Amino acid sequence: MPTYTNLRLYASVKVTEELENAYDDPDMQTAFRLLAEYTRALLKKAPYDSALTGDLVKEESFRVVGIPSRLWKAEFVGDDDPGLDLSGPPPAELRPTERLIVYQFATPVLLEQFLEVVQQGLNVDSDAPISAAGVDLGVGSTDHWCPASSFDTFGTRADARRTVAAGALPALLRGQRVNVVIIDEGLNQASIPPNNWGGGLSLTTVPAGSASRTSHGMMIARSVLDLAPDAVLYDVPLIPERINTSFLSTAHAAYIKLLLKILLMRPNPRWAGPWILVNAWAVFDRSVEPSLGNYTENKNPGGHPLINVVKLGIQFLNLDVIFAAGNCGEFCASRRCGGVDRGPGRSIWGANALPEVITAGAVLTNEMWAGYSSQGRGPNINGLAHDKPDLCAPSNFREINDAAVYNTGTSTACAVMAGIVAALRSKPSWYQNSVSPQRMHSALTQGARKTQGASWNGRLGHGILDAAGAMNQLP
Repeated sequence: MPTYTNLRLYASVKVTEELENAYDDPDMQTAFRLLAEYTRALLKKAPYDSALTGDLVKEESFRVVGIPSRLWKAEFVGDDDPGLDLSGPPPAELRPTERLIVYQFATPVLLEQFLEVVQQGLNVDSDAPISAAGVDLGVGSTDHWCPASSFDTFGTRADARRTVAAGALPALLRGQRVNVVIIDEGLNQASIPPNNWGGGLSLTTVPAGSASRTSHGMMIARSVLDLAPDAVLYDVPLIPERINTSFLSTAHAAYIKLLLKILLMRPNPRWAGPWILVNAWAVFDRSVEPSLGNYTENKNPGGHPLINVVKLGIQFLNLDVIFAAGNCGEFCASRRCGGVDRGPGRSIWGANALPEVITAGAVLTNEMWAGYSSQGRGPNINGLAHDKPDLCAPSNFREINDAAVYNTGTSTACAVMAGIVAALRSKPSWYQNSVSPQRMHSALTQGARKTQGASWNGRLGHGILDAAGAMNQLP
């Protein structure tokens, strides 16, 4: 069978004993083969047996190339305490009764047929065995600076703090009892003070906390702990350093594992505080999206599975979710950006464009817009927002104690945003059960510094992050 690396999609399939046995086979290739056979057998039966399934059930039509539900293991510091009460059953939305399977197709037509067959099955039976399917794009981290620019454009950490009015934060707001999950390249546990380390999720080959001291994830951690020094950090190494890319299916599996873990642990005092999920990654090139707009414009019928699970975390668990805008602005975009995926209205896609998330663009520490920062409008279709980015935060700055250490890209802006939110959330009356993620989102945008007028614009969004302004908007 030919290899078509970009013709990937993944599906969420309801667990049966046969599927579970295949999924858990110790030999990965055997598991792949058995799951492909299992899927073809499903397609031959109601509610999928239609004219469209004729070619799909042929052996050469697709193969299984991933089983991401098997990749992640959750290990929070303290979760092995025998005194913990974890007996409460999770709600139906988060019960682990489905498994994600990644398929690779021989042709684009077959991939489209699979998506259509899945949707037709759900139209006939809302409880059909395949509950969702969507394209499986690659994602990358969002660190970047323009090589053509001078290092003189880099400010310092002190400049970045002034840019967001961090000095206005009361001394008591240090991020205490706030949990910040960094979904990124990974953290280095040895570089994080023990009181700030909360564990996280481990990939089968990448333990939480095992990244290098100079990882992209540690760049995120620096900014969070600078602004919220008592916050507890959790590591989800979605994009391992040596691989430097990952897939939507892997992110989906991580989100499911993480949301379930948070739900189970939250009733216990140690984990009862606010939770913030930081996502400094994005899709850069839509030319490899096999069904154009399926994820990036959320055109998948019923919504793309990853987008739906991100929304679930916000709406059902009251989490603050922060995304980087991306680095595909019209001036000095990242080389990873597609040729037509740059500039105004063409550079913020998928979950990064959800109205429920906080989407951070980047400015320099002198408040000038960073030309690589992805620009709005957002897709403005299928539940994705028009007004993206939401606001901007500083990037391109050095550390005061080591001028050779740089913080770059909308990744850094995303991290600064997370640090400010973590500091604000440490006030008990501003916990998520009192101030919803939607209300915090509104406080940040309304309290932003309007350096280019009162209206939203595609470069700065609603303005520049301002801690003092945000606090003035909170009850």
